[in-house]
Amino acid sequence: MGHRRHDGRLAGRRAARRARGPPARPLVPPRPDQPAAELPAGLREFAATATQGRVHVTRSLELAEHALALGPDLAEVHAARAYLLLNITWDWPAARAAFERALELDPANPIMLRRYADLHDLAGDLDGEERLLRRAIALDP
Repeated sequence: MGHRRHDGRLAGRRAARRARGPPARPLVPPRPDQPAAELPAGLREFAATATQGRVHVTRSLELAEHALALGPDLAEVHAARAYLLLNITWDWPAARAAFERALELDPANPIMLRRYADLHDLAGDLDGEERLLRRAIALDP
């Protein structure tokens, strides 16, 4: 039952994306100093929240770096850092590297696979997103 539900969700997402066509311009992470008015509508509110929490984000990244120094082979630390880089600082190349390292250390973690799929989604890589989601579903239907 679970696989069919997920397969339907994947097919629906893919069909909706294909119907919309390619984005008018590629989605790229905003610069940290970019005014909110220049951001795509969906990111404006998020940018304001992220800016308000920048002190906490900086501290969180410092703690993640400290945790990496203590346990460089802990997949969860790499995954937590990747999540911060993806969703808060929008440093997508660094997030990609952190997700890849996390998955090297723990390739059977469906949560990490799902979050890495989010990066592929944002970057417009539908095939990569689907591949990762299917791996996550196979591990945890």
